[in-house]
Amino acid sequence: MLAIYTRISKEDRLDEGISLENQKFRGVQLATKLNLKHRVYEEEGKSGSLPVEKRPMLKQLFADIESKTITAVYVLNQSRLDRGK
Repeated sequence: MLAIYTRISKEDRLDEGISLENQKFRGVQLATKLNLKHRVYEEEGKSGSLPVEKRPMLKQLFADIESKTITAVYVLNQSRLDRGK
């Protein structure tokens, strides 16, 4: 199963290219192309610099990966998962 992880921070809301809807649409397109079932993990208003414990959908995604429910992950770009320092 493909996880589609979408996140948008307060600062990102002005950029239509990374809207939650756009991120989800692209992930669903990929799942369809690869003939995979998918599950969406959506976080709105969460900064990529927050620890996993403060990002419940990311925490759930990691748990689902560990349980092998999720076998592949789609994110629009690396910055959706974290903000490197």
